[in-house]
Amino acid sequence: MEISGRPRRALGGFLAALMAGAGLVALAPQAAAATSGTDVAPSSWVQTDSRTPHAAMTSGTRARIGAWRDDQGQHHIGKTYFTFDISRVADVTVFKATLWLKEAAANDCSVARATEVWSARPEGPIAWATQPAELTRLDYSQRYLPCVAGSIRVDTSDEVRAALAAGRKTLTIAVRISEEHQGDAAYGRALSTSPVLSVEHNSPPSTPTNLRYSLRDLTCGDARPIARGDVTVEASLTDPDGELGLTARMALWPVDDPATRHEVVASVHNGTATATFPVDLLRHDATFAWAVRGEDGHVAGEWSQPCTFHTDYIAPAKPGVASQVYPENPPHPGSGGVGVPGEFTFTAGGSTDVVAYVYGSTHLNQRVQADGPGNSATITLTPTTNGPTDLIVRSVDAAGNQSEQVLYRYWVRSSDTHPWVTAEPAMIGETFPVRFHSNQPGAVTFTYRFAGGPDTTVDVGPDGTTEVLLRVTDPSLPYASLELWTTAADGTTSGVRTTYVDVLLGEPYITITPNYAPIGSNHTILLEPGMPGVVSYTYTVDGGEPVEVAADADGRAQTTFRSTTPGSHEIAVFSTTADGVQSGTWWETFVTDGMAPDVTSAEYPRSGSGSGPGTFRFESRLTGTTEFRYTLNGVEGTVPAVDGVGTLAFTPTAPGAHTLWVRAVTGDGLVSGQTYHPFTVTG
Repeated sequence: MEISGRPRRALGGFLAALMAGAGLVALAPQAAAATSGTDVAPSSWVQTDSRTPHAAMTSGTRARIGAWRDDQGQHHIGKTYFTFDISRVADVTVFKATLWLKEAAANDCSVARATEVWSARPEGPIAWATQPAELTRLDYSQRYLPCVAGSIRVDTSDEVRAALAAGRKTLTIAVRISEEHQGDAAYGRALSTSPVLSVEHNSPPSTPTNLRYSLRDLTCGDARPIARGDVTVEASLTDPDGELGLTARMALWPVDDPATRHEVVASVHNGTATATFPVDLLRHDATFAWAVRGEDGHVAGEWSQPCTFHTDYIAPAKPGVASQVYPENPPHPGSGGVGVPGEFTFTAGGSTDVVAYVYGSTHLNQRVQADGPGNSATITLTPTTNGPTDLIVRSVDAAGNQSEQVLYRYWVRSSDTHPWVTAEPAMIGETFPVRFHSNQPGAVTFTYRFAGGPDTTVDVGPDGTTEVLLRVTDPSLPYASLELWTTAADGTTSGVRTTYVDVLLGEPYITITPNYAPIGSNHTILLEPGMPGVVSYTYTVDGGEPVEVAADADGRAQTTFRSTTPGSHEIAVFSTTADGVQSGTWWETFVTDGMAPDVTSAEYPRSGSGSGPGTFRFESRLTGTTEFRYTLNGVEGTVPAVDGVGTLAFTPTAPGAHTLWVRAVTGDGLVSGQTYHPFTVTG
């Protein structure tokens, strides 16, 4: 029966990247040996008895070895056999096996220990009359062992390995008193029937999976080629023995010359191995394969299935750029205008493998796919500023190679056509006026987009203005965005004006009385409106379940809250109007005194030391205390309270540091905060 599997990894360092001329690239040398541990309890045990030679004892917590006399004075001699199921470690490499025996009693501590441990080979049921052969006596050190040893260490490494090599799934250990003293009752002992066989072993790493490229838009087996540059690869890798000390060996080779093989040894972090094959190992227009295997310092796992990729180092030709609305380098005063969209067409310049174009005004931070390999792409740009404007464009082929850049400069006609807005701060839920002012000659309509809503178009008034009524009901918008532009009769649009309207979220006012009180106290919570028409309030305390209370005719509400936990608490409140509009949320805090009891002791003061029996006095500050709950060195208990006072007698059983935690409990189940009382027992 297996008790536990304990990862036990030896630590090792990692060295810097190193390229070797023999074709080996070592990024992280193999770390120190990695092993796991498995503790195995006996699958069965047998105690034999010379008095009953054909029977055996197989239950209980103690087993005798050597001689003893029973209540009638009859003489007995016993041996004990423990059988362990070692099939759990049958398919791994065993490094060390240790048997940990536990003694339960000794007949006479004045005589030297004569206990012997043997490997045994049962051929059938074990009894005194059918004792199995004792094969090898196993040595153990008696140095520093007390009379009754709670832990005797016996090396069983050779026996476990030999049993597994012979195909056996069990190992039997015999424990006896030596032949010389076997019949002498003074040497007799009792063993615990729960020894442990601790096996240190190693399993090979798993076969790597999920091979991938970490810095490229490419998957394993993708037919698209790879541009010139280092190739960083990743794989998923695990080890039954844990990750510490686990490494991944990554191999790269040209498909047309497998003998030219390069390997990278990489560390593994969180189940992922990452390594980089330098560009110097690659060449243009070639197919390469790579694969991965795990290594743990003792054994290597299986190689993964290989991934392949093809290289392409030839960049495409410069692209062509053209626009009718914004031609390149136009004469003064330029063309188009702020807010006037224009199409720009990119062409491949004769390269048949162009798949995309990257572009931008200062950085190539935008991308557009071509209509097909070697085809063009069209984008639309709408200037937001007037004057000279740069457009930088590069072609991109299927491998990711980029062409030389093209700088396309155009001039946006200077004209400030942005409309503007006047508005006062608005209360949430209430309709408020906003006035639009046009600044574009011939503007006939305003189009606005409020708080991320739909585009809405209204006519421009005779004086160039229009007033609209808007309303905000979202309590998460303290500032509501407003985008506004105008359109002339010929369809020309102005620049877009983006502004924000201040929204008063109408958060309620909160008054908590008292703000600081003992545990179990009732706190009065007064809620007052921060906006008109409030009919209810919803509040939570410390993020708990929401509670709704109705408001009175003045929009006010009052409720109570009984605090039963010590510390700082937070109440969050929002209000709601009759038509369902919610205010913003407001927070207030209040503090509950846990009323932790006072703990004193003349013999063992707090953080002090003492010896011998002592008494702890518990005094509660909490009215109605009926008992005290304490935890002393991890053991829980209670003592009654009389007039708020309780006492705990203490007799130490071991020296050293001790901890005492105490809480007071009232008759109605209220539990105070806890008091920590550390102390030290000397002697």
